[in-house]
Amino acid sequence: VIAFDAQGEFFAAADESGKVAIFPFRPPDYPKEAQAIIEKPGLLGSRPLALAFDPERRWLAGIRGTDLIVWNLQSAWYERHLEASVGDASGLTASLAFDPSGNLLGVGTANGWQIWNVQDKQLVAEGTGVEVYAVAFSPDGRLFTWGDSSGNVHILGIQEK
Repeated sequence: VIAFDAQGEFFAAADESGKVAIFPFRPPDYPKEAQAIIEKPGLLGSRPLALAFDPERRWLAGIRGTDLIVWNLQSAWYERHLEASVGDASGLTASLAFDPSGNLLGVGTANGWQIWNVQDKQLVAEGTGVEVYAVAFSPDGRLFTWGDSSGNVHILGIQEK
């Protein structure tokens, strides 16, 4: 699983061993060495399903199985800032999207969708009972959308703070 940062300067990659690393991206050279190892092999179970950077590159979010992890990229050791369950059934699909501010994280899994306030580590909204294939926030952050396994697209208004 791979995710680019919004500036196109770095990408994160996760492999089946549990290793999560950040690489510099400077085409046409392909990076041979990771700039940072966020998680060492063997520390996370299940294969990786999704990764996402927030727009300011403060956070890196990932889903493995039914576990959501958000690493603090501003800390010296890339500590886990948020760890949460995204349901009780692990599926083959998962998606992550940060809102433009980087404060809200949308999650889509086999169990439904969730919106997390990353800084406060709080679940602010969720919907269950349908497998969600994709999530996204509008460019202004006022709408959250998700696409489900029935082929439907849903739109939720986000209240301003």
